[in-house]
Parts: sequence; C-alpha cells; structure tokens
Amino acid sequence: MKTTTLTKPIGFENEVKKAIQFSKNHYENFPVLSLFFSKEQNNSIALIYKFARLSDDIADSKDSPIYNKIVQLDLFRMQLENDVPNEMQEFFRSLKYVFAKNNLNIENLFNLLKAFKFDAEMKEFEKYDDILNYTKNSANPIGKLILEIHGIQNQEIHQLADKITTALQLTNFLQDIKSDYERNRIYFANENLKQYDLEKDKLLEEQNHPKLAEIVNKYSEKIEEFYREGSRITKYLPLKLRVQIKLTILGGWRILKKIKQSSIKNLLENPPKLNNFDRIKILLEVMLEISKNKNRESNFYYTFKFLPKEKSKDIEDFYTFARMSDEIVDKTLTNLPKDITLVNWQNELELGFNGKSTIELMNRIGKIREKYDINGLYFFELLRGLERDILQDRIKDFAELESYAYDVASTVGLISLKIFGYTSPIAPSFAINLGKALQIINIIRDVREDYLMRRIYIPLTFLEEFGVKESELMEKRVRPQMKEMLSILGKKAEDFYYKAFDSLYEKDKKTLFPAVAMGKIYFELYKKMKEDNFNVIENRYSLTKNEKLKIVFWEIVKGKLGLWKLQ
Repeated sequence: MKTTTLTKPIGFENEVKKAIQFSKNHYENFPVLSLFFSKEQNNSIALIYKFARLSDDIADSKDSPIYNKIVQLDLFRMQLENDVPNEMQEFFRSLKYVFAKNNLNIENLFNLLKAFKFDAEMKEFEKYDDILNYTKNSANPIGKLILEIHGIQNQEIHQLADKITTALQLTNFLQDIKSDYERNRIYFANENLKQYDLEKDKLLEEQNHPKLAEIVNKYSEKIEEFYREGSRITKYLPLKLRVQIKLTILGGWRILKKIKQSSIKNLLENPPKLNNFDRIKILLEVMLEISKNKNRESNFYYTFKFLPKEKSKDIEDFYTFARMSDEIVDKTLTNLPKDITLVNWQNELELGFNGKSTIELMNRIGKIREKYDINGLYFFELLRGLERDILQDRIKDFAELESYAYDVASTVGLISLKIFGYTSPIAPSFAINLGKALQIINIIRDVREDYLMRRIYIPLTFLEEFGVKESELMEKRVRPQMKEMLSILGKKAEDFYYKAFDSLYEKDKKTLFPAVAMGKIYFELYKKMKEDNFNVIENRYSLTKNEKLKIVFWEIVKGKLGLWKLQ
C-alpha cells in the first residue's frame, strides 16, 4: 500500500522542525539524524523517528491500561489510512506526504504498529525464532526505510539491513533487561528460560545472576553473528550512507561489547551507554575509511603506485594518518569538540609508537617510524599545525604563515622523505621548502573555500597592504588589488619551489621521484592560476587525471634513463 497525495501540507515545515527537535531530545545508541544526509533526507527520517518513538512510548506506558494502549495505536493506524481531524492531524499529513513524495512503502509503518501492539498486549515469546519474527516488525522496517530514502530498493541489500537492525534491536533488549522487566516484559524466549532453569518472577534475583549471565552470553553470541553478517552491507552503499551505517553498526557493537564485559548486577543497575570516549573511538575508526577513499582521489595517490610494494603500503598508511588528522579539524561529523578528538588522536599516536594503540593504523605508524628511523617530533609538529586550525582562524603575517606551512606541510615532506629514502645531508631542505611552496599554492587555490569555513590563511598584513577586505575573498568580482596580492604570495611559493629543487642532488632524484612529481603537479596547477591572473574566486583550478599521470610517468622515465637535467 502506498500513499498518493503529493500536496505539501500547510504545516509541513513546522512539523518537520518539531520532529527534528524531538529527535535531538531522545537518547539512542545510534545517531538519528546525520550530517552525511541531505536536509530533505533528515526531514523524512525525523518524521519517521517521531512516529516510531511516539508509538513505542504508548506501548511502554506504565500507567495506561492495555485497552487504552491498543485504542491509541489503532488510532495511529487510522490516521495513516485516513485524514483524522485531531491534534496530530498535521503531523500525520506531513508524514504521509514524505512517504508519497519519496515513494516509501508505508507498510513499514503498519509493521511497526504491529510490534508496538504486541508489546502493549504483553505477549510472551515461546521460542527464540518468535523474537526474530518480532524484530521483523519492530526493527527491520526502519532499516528498509533508510535505504528507500536513499533510493535503494535492492532486496539483497535490504536483507543485510535486516540483520543489522535485528542486531541493534536485540542489543537494546539486553541493554534494557531491568526497565523492560519492570514493564512486565521479558525479551528472552520461554524455551531459553527453561533451558537455564530461570523462573520469570525470580529472573532478576541475585541468586539467579549466574544463570542470567549465561543466557545473556548466549544471546550476545547470536547478536554478534548478525552484526558480522550484516556488516557486509557497507560494500554496496554510496560513501555517505556507508559512513553513517558504519557509525550505527559500530555504536551498537560497542554497546554489546560493554554488555559482555559487565557483571549482571552492573548491567541491571547501570545499563551501558555510549560516552564521549566511545563516540570519539567510533568516529576515528569511520574517519579512517573516509581518509582511505580520499587518498585515492588526491594528487599524492598517483605517485604512490609506482613505488616498491612495501614502501607504497607504508607511504599510503602515513598519508591516511595525515589525511585523517586533517579531517578531524576540518569536518564537523559529531557534536564532540574537535580539540578533544584531536587530543585523543594524539594520545593514540603516542600509544602507537609503543604498539599499544587501540587503532591499528597508529600501531602501523609506530612500526613505520621505527623501520625508517623517523624523528617522532615531526608527527607531533604536524598535529600542532592542525591544532592551529582549531585555535585560530587568521594568520598575522608571512612569518606566521611560513611557520604554519612548516607544521602542516613540511613535516609531511620530512616524514615521506625518510620512507622514500635519500643520501644527501641537505635533502631535508628539499622537503621543507617544497612543503612550504605546496601549502601556499593550496592556500591561493582555496581562498574562497577557506573563507566559507571561516578561515583566512592570507596574512592580515597582506590584506592591509593591498587594501583587500576579508569579504572580498568570496565575491565573484575580483579587484586588481586582490590579484596583485595573490601574485605576490604566489611569488613566495615560487621562491620556495626553486629553493627546494636547488637542494635536490642528482643521486637522490631516483628514489625521491614521488616528491619530485608531486612538486611538479602542484607547480603546473600554480601556473594555470598564474596564467589566468589568479581568478581563484570564480574558478576552481585542477589538473586532469591524464595530466597528473603524464607528469608522474615522465619523472619515472627520466629516472630510468638518467635524463634528470631535462626539465
């Protein structure tokens, strides 16, 4: 059954606003709304969540008689089927509107109501399979609707989503054993209670805790299997949805881990929840996936593929670390403070140097540091530079810009240099100067994007000297003064670039070809901007994949044939 009306209700915007606030006011093991979803998608999810939560609250009410609960849930069903004039009329109109507009299957809502009616009637589960059948109505519809909102109708993907939502529901049952019991609900099958010789009216008594622990462990094993099987869904999802689903999976899995580690007494008295530390850990793990994907889109990726296999893997791990460090300060993925997330990331780096980090990437970074005898200070200088992006949004003068460029770019070069290998004692000068050049080129190219993120990397002394207002950094019309200012800043980048190559010895060019190629890719980008008179506000400059590969291949050929003097 699908709704057909496509007329936007008069009170739609107001109902969406109230639903979003409603979603934010309720705790869940997983995020309800997502920064990875569009505004329209989040609006739909907020309305669906409010419907599900209100229905659940009706079924959960301790004070309401069973008959009243059934009547209220039946009224919700009627309001899905018809336009019933009452205080919820505008909400249901808005809810049915998003179902019609997005071609969502409204049977999913009717299935939710079946599960809530089951709860309201306080029915029991005779067999474990009865619990799984219950989750088909209580949890699986939500997963299906999230996929449908993203236009995914593939039934195999829907089946994997069913496993995840089932796992999340069963995890919630173990999390809420006591609160459910107080509402006369037991989400263990009678056959399992009998198997462990547990009587319902004595289920939570302390002498039964060892038996209760056994049944909790048994259910936990089954839940883990659902998480493992369902996790395959991430292979088939677009990146933003994949990241959000992975956040949800890891959140539920983390709760389950806490349940398994908890005593029954503690589980009953203090049901585990996700704290900020948990959220940071989960966020960092998911951001690793984002960083790995972005590595493949970056200029650096094209140079790594021509390195020996071991070095290629090591440099890719390091760039994943660097990329992710940057993501922490650039992206607002949760409501957690960026500085706290960065401090936790730095702590994990320190642990990784000793092989004791809970993040496997950090342990690999520790091994890379040891294998190539890399100065550990470089890693922390990199994080120090990124911390500046959190603590300050303006650069005072060019000296401060040069210091910042060293921290966030030259350190990356110095670490990469050790991995690539070199013999000349002045090779580090190549990395330092090239890093500064590339960072300034980035700053020129990204003037508008940085301003929209409320950051200005062009020194304030430059803005003052050329009479350029900060607001001009995003205006389409670029005055000659601004182009002159960017030209002078570009000349600084050129000076660093030529200084870098002046300190590169012939014997190091064969091993350092990735850095050489990277420098030339960026310098070609710079020349495009310069030839176009730095029209960076209106244009986004880049090189094509073929242009990048041509530069990389040419540097390799020159190395093989000894043609380094050909520029």
